[in-house]
Amino acid sequence: AASGKFAALMLDDAKTVGIFELEHFLLVKQFVVGENYHLRFSMDGTALVVFGSCRSAGAGCRVYDPHSGNELGKVWSAEEIGHEGFCQDLGSAEFSPDSKHLVAGCMAQGAAIFTRRGERVTIVESAARTVISSCAWSPCGQWLAVGHGTQGCLMIHRVYA
Repeated sequence: AASGKFAALMLDDAKTVGIFELEHFLLVKQFVVGENYHLRFSMDGTALVVFGSCRSAGAGCRVYDPHSGNELGKVWSAEEIGHEGFCQDLGSAEFSPDSKHLVAGCMAQGAAIFTRRGERVTIVESAARTVISSCAWSPCGQWLAVGHGTQGCLMIHRVYA
């Protein structure tokens, strides 16, 4: 987390998140999230996005309260990410600097901005049907960079989230 006091790790079963207090490296919370492999804290440390795989039920991109383990919102389900009979993993999900919004990107859907609870705010224009390999907010939260890994292209967008 931004405070530097906690870290989130996928545990050995690759379906459970462990929240560790870093000073003593103690496991303080664990909760099952489905098969995923990327974790990102919000800047204020009050939310954790878990994303990556859509290979199992309950996977996709979800936002959790890292202190309770309760789900705050579902951004994209595995069914929404899948396209043309094969599975598309999420390439990136990042919280805005004010921690109020989340950008998530995958091949089938491109990139979109969501609230923390999963309501879609806007679709980010991107090169059609390309893998979104990364997304990054500017420190002021008004600009968004979207990287398209397979085409070696970077698009910069002005957003008003």
